[in-house]
Amino acid sequence: MTKRKILFVRLGHFSFTNRSLLAQIRKRYPDHEIIDFDVKAAIKKRPLEVLIGLTVEAVHYGIGVLFDAGERHGYFFKNPYVFERISSHFREQFAPLRDEIDLVVQTQGLFNAALPGVPLLVYTDYTLRSVRFTETHFPERFQAQEVELYHRADAIAVSASHAKATLVQDYGCAPDKVHVVYIGSNIESDFENFSLARYAAQKICFVGIEWDRKGGEYLVEAFLQLTEQFPDASLTIVGCTPAVSHPKIRTTGKISPDEVKEILKESSIFCLPSIVEPSSVAVIEAATYGLPVVGTLTGGFPDAIEDGVSGLLVPIRDSRSLAGALGALLADPQRALEMGRAARKRARETFNWDIVGAKLVPVIDSLMSSARP
Repeated sequence: MTKRKILFVRLGHFSFTNRSLLAQIRKRYPDHEIIDFDVKAAIKKRPLEVLIGLTVEAVHYGIGVLFDAGERHGYFFKNPYVFERISSHFREQFAPLRDEIDLVVQTQGLFNAALPGVPLLVYTDYTLRSVRFTETHFPERFQAQEVELYHRADAIAVSASHAKATLVQDYGCAPDKVHVVYIGSNIESDFENFSLARYAAQKICFVGIEWDRKGGEYLVEAFLQLTEQFPDASLTIVGCTPAVSHPKIRTTGKISPDEVKEILKESSIFCLPSIVEPSSVAVIEAATYGLPVVGTLTGGFPDAIEDGVSGLLVPIRDSRSLAGALGALLADPQRALEMGRAARKRARETFNWDIVGAKLVPVIDSLMSSARP
């Protein structure tokens, strides 16, 4: 007898989120054939469509985006032409099999994987209206396509509360259609070091590739405000190489995950003053290593950081408040230790892929049972 199918449809890697979600679905539905389909790989096989997509991208966002690899990639998939083409390729390939499919699970809202008569679950960490991560005006057709997707979806799972709020308030989705299931850490660690000496070492760590979006300049400004009061404090910047020159600031650029782990183990405080942050896995991973986190009041941070318990939250673009929060922990290593312990506990109990998977099960079961004759 042919197994019933669940389609898992993704656009590339989505950090390691796609891998982890797919593993949870395979683990929890062994009686189904789980088909993993990457729409990004599908369009890359069509050079003419890629060329047209780049042209449309340049028309909407300006030709300058084509000369920066990160922007070119990001805006290519925030493009009404590409949205429609990858959605169409998916339908062409899988519509003939829809009678065998119990569910489609799609990650992120950059395409539409709906099939006639098949329940659709979307998992995402943001919407265009929730994070407003640039000042860019997205093409109206692209915005309309995203709205159509969320209205068509039978259920939406989100990684942070802010995404649910905007789906209900700005998109008109029913509250019981949107489920906050959070996101999991991609680091599994048994490492524990809650010695006072670790937190008294005054080692601040930042991990991020997008220096500007992650608020890097405000961190440097804050750190410089602290150097006179805390001459032994240091800052390690991981993942990028901004033009910063200071004897107490070290930049590593992109390094291996194992090297990142070693830096987290040695750090006293983790700081990520993002201007926009849908839901920061980096914060969760730092918490897994027992680090108190100083973050900003944006996106998923209020979910990930219990202000005053597992870390401190400050306004975005506010180096003075950031310096105050960092200084409070540098001056009180016992408080930093207690926050680090609370951060690790919260990461394990809430931001864990097995817990995320368990929260998804009743949503998936409900969708599949309602679709069966």
